Order: sequence, then C-alpha cells, then structure tokens
Amino acid sequence: MRKKYILIIAISALISAAERLSAAEIKIIAPEQAIKISGMEQMPEMHKSRPPVHKDDYDDSDDFEKTKPKLNPKQGKKSLFSCQSVVENYAPEGTKINDFFGRIKKTDKETEENTEDVCIPHSAKKKSMRHYVTLCFNNFNNDKLKLHFSIYESEYDRAITKYGYRDIELKSLCDTFTSSFGSDKRDAVSMQNNGIDSLNIPQPCMPKAIEFFAQRGIKLDPKTYKIYPDMPNLARREKESIQTLAADLRKEATAHKYSNRDIAGAALAMAQTAIRYAATPMKKKNGQQNYLGVYLPIHAIVEGHGDCDTKSLLVATLLSYWPSIKIIGIKVPGHYFLAASLTPEQGDETVTYNGQKYVVMEPAGPGWVPPGKAAPSSISAMKQGYEIDVF
Repeated sequence: MRKKYILIIAISALISAAERLSAAEIKIIAPEQAIKISGMEQMPEMHKSRPPVHKDDYDDSDDFEKTKPKLNPKQGKKSLFSCQSVVENYAPEGTKINDFFGRIKKTDKETEENTEDVCIPHSAKKKSMRHYVTLCFNNFNNDKLKLHFSIYESEYDRAITKYGYRDIELKSLCDTFTSSFGSDKRDAVSMQNNGIDSLNIPQPCMPKAIEFFAQRGIKLDPKTYKIYPDMPNLARREKESIQTLAADLRKEATAHKYSNRDIAGAALAMAQTAIRYAATPMKKKNGQQNYLGVYLPIHAIVEGHGDCDTKSLLVATLLSYWPSIKIIGIKVPGHYFLAASLTPEQGDETVTYNGQKYVVMEPAGPGWVPPGKAAPSSISAMKQGYEIDVF
C-alpha cells in the first residue's frame, strides 16, 4: 500500500513538471550567434615593397600636413639650420613623398596594441622613471626593422640641460669681465633676426665665452661673433647616450648580414620615416634654454621629431658606432645633410673630401631617399659653395 502511494506521488510530480516545461519559452542559440565580435575591423595588408606614396593612403590627413615645415614669411632670412626648403624638394626627381613608413589605417585601440604586425613609426612611454622608445621602419632592403631605445629620465634631463645656454648665464659670465671697464661695458647678448645668434661680447670676455660655449656643445666665432651648434663635437659627446639604439641596430645588422651601405641605409631610413619632420625651435618653449634650432639625438628620439640638422646629427651619432663608416656634414644655405664613406654605385651623388669620395645622404625626410640620392635643391646649392663638418 505504501509503495503504491509513493508511486502515485511520483507520477503526479512528473505530470506537473511536464506542464511547466511546455509552458516555458525555449530558445536555441545558433553557433554563429553565440559570440558577438564588436569593434573589430579587418586589418589592411601591410605595404610590402615601398612606403605609402599618396596622401590619400592615410585616414588622418592632419598628420600628413604636420610633416611639412611651415614657412613664416615674417622670419626674414633663414639660417644654415632652418631647412627652408619645403619637404617635397628633399626627394630627388621621381621619388614619391610619404608620411611614415608602414603606416596603416587606424583600428580599435586595443587591437592595435595587441597586433604584432602593426608598425607604429614612433612609440614612446615612460615607466619607472625611464623613457622607452620603439622606432619601426623599413630600410632600403625592404626589411621591417624595430629598434628599441631606453634612457633614465634623470640622465635624459641632465643631457638636455647641459646643451645650449641661457641668456642669464652668458650675461653673468661676461659681467665678471666687464665690470671693471666702466664705459666699455656692453650688453652681453644681442639677438638678431637672421636665425643665428650674434653676440655682442667685449674682447676681454671672449676667451671665457669661447670656453663656456664649447662646454655647451656650441662654437663661437671670435671674428664674426656668431654661434652655431658644434655638430661633430655633439656627436662624439652624445654617442654613449644612444648606445641602446646602436646595440639594437648592430643586432639587426648581424642577423641580416648587412654591408656598410645597408647599415647606413637603415640609420638613414629610420631618421627619414620613424622620426617625424618638424622645425626645431631656437629656444625651449619656456623661453629659457637656447637650442639654436638643433635637438640632441636623445631629444629627437624621445620627442619623435626633428628637422634636417637634428636628423643629420642623429644619423651621424648612430653611425659613429661603425668606425669603418666615416661621416661628413654638408652645410648649404638653409639646409644640412650628410655624406658617408661608402663605395659609390652607379648613379650615386658624391662629394670629394681629402681625395676620398663620400656618398651623399638626406636624413631630413619624410621622402624615402636611399644613400647616394639627394634633393635637386641640395645638389644645386652645393654648386654655389658649401661647408664641411668632419664627424
């Protein structure tokens, strides 16, 4: 009897559950609906042979426009360090102008950060009081290279402040020499409008002033009273500060079995396309430090931009780690570029110095211009005369 009662209860429970199940809404999720992907776009294929060559290749036209140096008609005569030519004139005839090599269309930020194939020309971050920079570019062998650089923030700040000078420093320096000369005392600093500092320094102050500027990486001409960056001295002085970048380039050069021309080309392509072209100010933004229009190599790497002489200094300093590659700097009115002791190839533009031929190189960019090629404006300017810096 008891078993029969339990059986009746069990049957009743099953009938009740069946009724509830038939009344419920049952949804079947198709496999393709189970995972919804949002915010993802198909990645465009990376350029395999050359940089993008048209402005329309980019989805951010502002970046393209920012690479062009803006000429201010009110600035008057340009200095040797102004790079007055427009960017398009840097590339030889037939060479296309591009923004940054390896640039691709923007995707979701998270996707961009997690995709190894994305080549961001310049990426920088600061972590644990240290600057970390990655430079991504293609050299003239079409190898995609990523070079890494790091420097402690304190070391970076110290290097920046020991280059250039402050007006108050120079005035104080010269006042110590002129205070006893009565009516002969003159204002120590007189800025002219031609882009180069012309200093009004009393002769008793000249030796001390020359020594002061030499310590700051600057040359003072005692005849013309003009000052300008001492490029070869800066390259020697700042060599150690970019050793992490040089070590990465050496590793790539060894892996790819690069020749001297390939190494020089890699340094050149890096400056042209991974460092954005932008005019370098004569003074720091706060109006205190006079840079004379040139950034140190570490400054250009961390900030990610520079003009013709800044980029030339960066390339010359980097290549100083290869003693077999000798570098000279070429100064023409409004522009600065380099030449290297490479074996000339057919069609190369060369400069002869001390009986040796040097192959020209245009670091300014953003044109992708290999060693041996130079802007027509550069070649034309050289025919009118030029000065040589020996690095």
